[in-house]
Amino acid sequence: MTKINWGIIGLGSTTSRFLKGLSLLNDGNFYAIASRTAEKIEKIKQTFPQVIIYTSYDDLLNDENVHAIYITLRHNDHYVWAKKALEKGKAVLCEKPATLYLRETEDIINTAQKNQVMFIEALKTRFMPLNQKLHELLNEEIIGEIKQIETAFGYTIPDEHARYLYDTQNGGILNDVGTYTLGAILDFIKSPVQFIEVECDKKKDVDAYEKITLHFENGVIGIAQNALDRNLDRNMTIVGTLGSIFVKDYHRAS
Repeated sequence: MTKINWGIIGLGSTTSRFLKGLSLLNDGNFYAIASRTAEKIEKIKQTFPQVIIYTSYDDLLNDENVHAIYITLRHNDHYVWAKKALEKGKAVLCEKPATLYLRETEDIINTAQKNQVMFIEALKTRFMPLNQKLHELLNEEIIGEIKQIETAFGYTIPDEHARYLYDTQNGGILNDVGTYTLGAILDFIKSPVQFIEVECDKKKDVDAYEKITLHFENGVIGIAQNALDRNLDRNMTIVGTLGSIFVKDYHRAS
């Protein structure tokens, strides 16, 4: 079996979880990592002595033995390095949100198609068995036609531990958890969005709470709530004409 040699760019908080998952695969190999933080590099050396260490992201991308890249950098760095990796012919798994702007996402899609390599956002929810079962049930119209989907994801965190959340370029709760709440809604409603309503509370110049209501052309409504200043149950409710489905902890449901 040919193994996929993975290179990691950055040493974000999700890296350890990614490596734990990678260790369970027979066809994946942690081959190299690039980081500009000496302390984090030293820790990786101790845990994974066999791994090639780069202090330059470009040097890692130039390594012909690297087949796929996992990007776990600040949000506003995703686009630049994802595009560079795709242009080098490397498949890319990019932490969420994939980009911060529509034009960047469109460019990433075009670059991936042009170079015939895969780009995917690291939204694990869509690949969970329960999520796939939900699609089967909804396709069977077990609750009739979908009329509304509600999702929420909210938590509180001390200011001293939330510096990145208050970064005006990368922060805000939409960038942090909106991929879960909006992603779940868009996963089950296959209709163009007609218009959007937003209620928003700000804190330190970033969005700390928001209620986003999506009105779809087919008449279905999606409601997503995100918060970093209050606790919200991380649940999803799908309401149909014949009943409803309630999913607890939909973002990582078992």
